[in-house]
Amino acid sequence: MSKVVIVGGGITGLTAAYYLERDTDADIVLLEGSEQIGGKIQTHRMGDFLVEGGADCVFTRKPWALDLICDLGIEHELIEPQQKEFSMLIGGRLHRVPGGLVTLTYSEPDAVEEADFLSGEAKRRVLNEEEAPKGEGEDESIASFFRRRYGQEFSNLVAEPLLAGTHGGDPERLSVRALYSGYFDLERKYGSLAGGMRVRKEAKGEVPHARRPTFISLTNGMRSLIDHLAASLRRTRIVTSAPVTGLASREGGFVVTAGRNYSADQVLLAVPAQIAAPLVRPLSAVAADELAEIQHASSAIVTLAFPRADLPSDLRGTGFLVPYTEKCAITGCTWSSSKWAGRAPDDMALLRVFLGRSLADEVKSAPDSDLVATARGALREILSIGTEPALATVQRWPDALPQYEVGHLDRIARIEAELDAFPGLHLAGTSYRGVGIPDCVRQGRDIARRIAEHR
Repeated sequence: MSKVVIVGGGITGLTAAYYLERDTDADIVLLEGSEQIGGKIQTHRMGDFLVEGGADCVFTRKPWALDLICDLGIEHELIEPQQKEFSMLIGGRLHRVPGGLVTLTYSEPDAVEEADFLSGEAKRRVLNEEEAPKGEGEDESIASFFRRRYGQEFSNLVAEPLLAGTHGGDPERLSVRALYSGYFDLERKYGSLAGGMRVRKEAKGEVPHARRPTFISLTNGMRSLIDHLAASLRRTRIVTSAPVTGLASREGGFVVTAGRNYSADQVLLAVPAQIAAPLVRPLSAVAADELAEIQHASSAIVTLAFPRADLPSDLRGTGFLVPYTEKCAITGCTWSSSKWAGRAPDDMALLRVFLGRSLADEVKSAPDSDLVATARGALREILSIGTEPALATVQRWPDALPQYEVGHLDRIARIEAELDAFPGLHLAGTSYRGVGIPDCVRQGRDIARRIAEHR
């Protein structure tokens, strides 16, 4: 019976434990440094409100999280968004973004025409994307890629806030190949995004996506996924409040130190790069230095509740994003109670306000009251909400958003090549090959399969 130690009790580590239990007879220990498992997936019941501290949904076009939900037998908890479209804050005003405009692979002419915030020249560039020159490099920034394909205006007002905003980073530095390989591969293979999508749709035997929403959540919030995962584990010993302080290679295996020593044939470091770096340093200084170079941004979520009667009557969709070119203290806002059922009483509105970018230092150190004041000030300007909130709570995520800068995948390949000298040592999680819940599930599952095949 092999011994596996998993370091990190977020969705990646828990998923690995789940599939290891299913596919092997390994003895599994999961070490979590904090007091509870779950990582950045946090849901809190606050009176009549259901507040998400991190991600509030799962992207279904990457199927791995949905597969896990089905494996756990909790499909009955799935819910679809009640609203779909969103807005952009441009010139201090909210502008609806037509649904047909945000595929970023092909744009419906009617949707382009409906976009009242785009100039005539910008609309022409969008509709003539196939005429744009093809990129040639090994990697490229999100901003550079979409400027070339759709022009400066569309890139600034749509692509960059939609794609880079989620990661809290600089679109001039974030890698399109690492974060959105589908777009990168379409262009490099077919010469354009629209042309590539057309070829794929016309390909013989091409099976379209099953009709399902792009995003799904769970009735009791995303934390329900963590709870079901943990409850499903039978052989895994979960040890919380056990920060790992040492990792050593010993006689074909490893010794992991977390208050006491744990021997292991296989070790999965399902932790951010800045935590993994000092652990692997005794094994490879080169890998440790590369890991330390992966930057992480900070963000905060301020959740506010107001009587619906105090909000503008024309609130539409799921919320809004703020382009990088807009002078605004917040990066976006989600109408949580409009987007998902069961998040607030019918006469109340629950809003999640996102802070980061230029306020990265403040979200790490400023008092909660300051962050709430910043969020309320922005909503006062944008939505004319001047009343006191019935609920105000802050969730901080210091140094929690990995920055996949141009060349990121090459860096990961170098790290993995260095650690090849230590068979049985694995890295997985948001810092490496995908930041969303589906990507973390995929990484955890794949590591479990790799261990199962080579034990």
